[in-house]
Amino acid sequence: YKFFPSQKFKSNVVFDLEKMSIKTTYVEGPLKDLVTIWEFKNLKKNKSKILFKVKFEFKNFFHQKIAELFFPLVESKMIKSFIERADKTL
Repeated sequence: YKFFPSQKFKSNVVFDLEKMSIKTTYVEGPLKDLVTIWEFKNLKKNKSKILFKVKFEFKNFFHQKIAELFFPLVESKMIKSFIERADKTL
């Protein structure tokens, strides 16, 4: 039994080379709104700092409260996935 059935959503993704950032804005799906910003700061050779900002809101009140409760877990998983993918591309 799946508590949340699989759902699709669409976002607009913009990479700004000058600012070294990625910004996503929500287009459609189960959410009311979603914005993520990834900012990349060079520290020294082979080291970077990544600032991650996210703002989201579900259409469904119950889903919103569950998401807020589990946000630290979801955020951690997103960052881990990003790091694993980045390590594979080096």
